[in-house]
Amino acid sequence: VFTDLVGFTAMSKELNANTVLRLLNTIFQELDRLTDKYGLCKIKTIGDSYMAACGVPLPLKDHVERCVYFSFEALFVLREIRHPLGGELEMRVGMHTGPLVAGVVGHRRFAFDLWGDTVNVASRMESNGEAGTLCVSERVMGRLPAGKFAAAKRPAI
Repeated sequence: VFTDLVGFTAMSKELNANTVLRLLNTIFQELDRLTDKYGLCKIKTIGDSYMAACGVPLPLKDHVERCVYFSFEALFVLREIRHPLGGELEMRVGMHTGPLVAGVVGHRRFAFDLWGDTVNVASRMESNGEAGTLCVSERVMGRLPAGKFAAAKRPAI
């Protein structure tokens, strides 16, 4: 699962550094809480993006559903956080499922990370999604219980 705050870079230019840090901390603490709630593993944050996965390092049969629930609640929770300049904060969320490589590399600042086509497709789902929505691949839709989630078909990415 990838999330990205829509328009955050432009907005952060209008705010002082402490306000940006407090806002990101508030948002990421909520996403951290949701990873715990749904059994996801936070992988990392990069700027205003958040990456999490489910089923790593231990496989879970319902990992796809857990990620969908995490994503929907993340979109809902974001609406409850006050925008420092007024208006609403918006987020895009992208999701894919499949095989990947996971591990820790390097000699300094060890961090668990993920690599592979699955990660790349999830990132593309997010970057090509619409604000306020979860954009998932056909593989994700194929793994969800029929009729449990409403979805709209989008043009191919």
